[in-house]
Amino acid sequence: MSTFFSFYNANQKFLLSCIYIFLFDLFFLVSTVFVIFYKGGYYDFSVWRLVVVIVFILLLSIHTTRDYTISYDLSMIRNFIVDTIPFGISTIFENIIQHINIIILTLFNGETAGGIFSNGYIFIVSLMFIPFNFDKVIIPYLYRKFRNDKERGIQNIFDTSTRLLGVLSFFVVMIAFNFGDKIIPMIFSDKYLHSIEIFRITAFCLVFQFTTAGPIITSLDCQKARTNINIITALINVTACFTLSYFFNARGIAFAMIITY
Repeated sequence: MSTFFSFYNANQKFLLSCIYIFLFDLFFLVSTVFVIFYKGGYYDFSVWRLVVVIVFILLLSIHTTRDYTISYDLSMIRNFIVDTIPFGISTIFENIIQHINIIILTLFNGETAGGIFSNGYIFIVSLMFIPFNFDKVIIPYLYRKFRNDKERGIQNIFDTSTRLLGVLSFFVVMIAFNFGDKIIPMIFSDKYLHSIEIFRITAFCLVFQFTTAGPIITSLDCQKARTNINIITALINVTACFTLSYFFNARGIAFAMIITY
């Protein structure tokens, strides 16, 4: 789906890509709540998430082909593949950072501990669509707006966005910390009260996630540096998850995510 979003952004259809990303995250969260409500397992999570992905790919394909004719240039594709290698590697390690925690926790402490952590962490992952949308929108805007004086313009945007996202993350974290004991039982029932602590701890990850530092690095044509940062971050994440989950169970993984971010 990233290909479609990049295509929309290149044509300055920023609102359209944001709407699709928001709806995808929303349906992703709804499918999770649906499976939990009907007491499904990990297989059901996988099936429903696959359904959501397939439906959105079909919608994006139909929407795009109605307005544009898709053509191919093999030489351009070859050059494009070479240029996108750092982006692909970076994405792989970003996925490791996002998902290796549950795998390690389940490996050491079983599925119950994994469920306790994932029920608290799923809200935090869903809220991360806010800075991720910034990533999708801000890079094309920066390239278009500040071709001639890139560094000065990017600095201004970085200063402004950091202040805005910093204030927003503060309120989100405060809501999660103060009302976590009401949010978790309301969605997952009283059976998952152990997830409240995880939800409150991992909420502090948002303070470090609500930033445009990543897209700013990319917009300065320093994607290789961003890839190296993600590789180092993934190594720190894996090490922290292995160490802290062994001694502190799901709580250790929650603290490992804060250390990572």
